Amino acid sequence: MFPGIGILANVLGIVGGGLLGLGGGRLISERFQKAIMMACAVAVIFLGLTGTVKEMLQIGADGEVTLIGTNCMLASLIGGAVIAVAWVLV
Repeated sequence: MFPGIGILANVLGIVGGGLLGLGGGRLISERFQKAIMMACAVAVIFLGLTGTVKEMLQIGADGEVTLIGTNCMLASLIGGAVIAVAWVLV
């Protein structure tokens, strides 16, 4: 294996999925497309929450649970909301 194979596989998967969507999207009903998009959105939310909580919660040697990075998370959420609102207004 060579370094960067994961990136290459990701790019090929995205391009392949995009081409499949362009070519076969008309064959799938709009209702089914919406259901797939909602399922993907829920999966992304859970993946994001899992990654965030895994990095934010730390258990010390004494067994005490501490939160780290909460300020960064809040700044990211606020920044994302500001960018999203600005994008919609443009």
